[in-house]
Amino acid sequence: MYLKKKLSNIGIKKKVFLISVGAIIFGFIALYFVLYIFMPQVYKNYKINSLEKKVDEFIIDLEEKSFNDVNQALDKFIYENNVMIGIKNSSGVLVYSSFRPGFTRPNNSFIKDDIKDDILVFNIEKKFYFKQINEECTISVHAPIGVIDEMKSTIKVFFPFAVLTILIISVTVSLIYSNIISKPLIEISKKAKKMSKLDFSQKLYPKGNDEISDLSISLNTLSENLNRTIKELESANIKLTEDIEKERRVEKERREFIATVSHELKSPLTIISGQIEGMIHNIGKYKDRDKYLRESYEVTKNMESLVFELLDISRRNKEDFKLEISDINLSKIVREILRDNYFFVEDKKINLQEIIEEGIQVEGDKKLIKKALTNIIKNSIQHSPEGEKVIVTLTKNELIVKNTGVSIAKEEIGNIFKAFYRIDKSRNSSTGGNGLGLYIVKAIIDKHENMSYTMESDESSVIFKLYYN
Repeated sequence: MYLKKKLSNIGIKKKVFLISVGAIIFGFIALYFVLYIFMPQVYKNYKINSLEKKVDEFIIDLEEKSFNDVNQALDKFIYENNVMIGIKNSSGVLVYSSFRPGFTRPNNSFIKDDIKDDILVFNIEKKFYFKQINEECTISVHAPIGVIDEMKSTIKVFFPFAVLTILIISVTVSLIYSNIISKPLIEISKKAKKMSKLDFSQKLYPKGNDEISDLSISLNTLSENLNRTIKELESANIKLTEDIEKERRVEKERREFIATVSHELKSPLTIISGQIEGMIHNIGKYKDRDKYLRESYEVTKNMESLVFELLDISRRNKEDFKLEISDINLSKIVREILRDNYFFVEDKKINLQEIIEEGIQVEGDKKLIKKALTNIIKNSIQHSPEGEKVIVTLTKNELIVKNTGVSIAKEEIGNIFKAFYRIDKSRNSSTGGNGLGLYIVKAIIDKHENMSYTMESDESSVIFKLYYN
């Protein structure tokens, strides 16, 4: 258990190396013991079978051939095969013997009656027709094959050299093998760690068609999918954040709008209520009913105008509201607006300058665009002091309305397009209207994707610019 725990805590390269070395050494030891146990017996069987085959072949030669010197032929067979031979005729007379005078015994030879315990003897006796003497004879072959103990001893002596050799081979092979196997896995591990930290810049480059290559391809695919999904989630999160922020802003504007509308309606209602009450009870100046009825009527008309404006704004702010897009002759519309406001220009002795190119066309909702431009031009005339200039310039890509003799502070410019916002904090309708004119301009232009606007001011003028394409 301890060894298993230690092995599980080391790197893949070391683990493959140790397992490979252990497997090779174990395999060698197992093979060595198999050889030690079975090799001598296998060798003995091989020796016996081989000797029997050679003896049979030699007997055939003795049956078929006549030799110039049969003793020399027999001695040669004895030396080459390390055996002892005796040949007797049918009468039992020894025709040939390896122990005859003058014969030198080969290595490991023996006397039949002198058999040692560690020597095994294999005997072959066969009858044959000995052509050399034309008689039926019996050949006895005695072979020393007691090599089991010798072979075991040899294997024991060779064991240390074999161990040293197998250690060198196993370490070398395991180093190469572990490096080949672990290198792609280590690379995959490093890049997988980077992926876990959401770093998808690294790619795996698989080689071959094995499982490791399939794993690399799968990780690359996983990395791409995760990267794409995370980007989509980030994009969705940004959009959701923007939508939430927009919703909060809209909700804030809605609350402010309702509060402002309530205030705008409360003030005239209070005026009307007070005047009517005074007239009912004939209090002081309100005894002149004709005068205050006319004033109440004027206040009512202003309220009616405000309500109509609010209803119009509400209608345009609905999600299902659609613009009635058509080609608009902007030059014609601007001239019509200026003509409708000549009375106010002359009344205030405004110096009106018109620089209008003919035939300027733009796509948009004609009715809404005319309303927005009417508010801008009328607003510039109303807020210009008597005797100042209003310059209206219309070109191919922009409309500029400039009125002199007034200025707007920088901190005010960002607010003047809000609903009910007035630079005149007294909220006098005779000087500031109901505060919806520029808000309506903004709402209309924002509905047109091909239009945008800016408002600028310096020390002596206010400039409105409408851009279109």
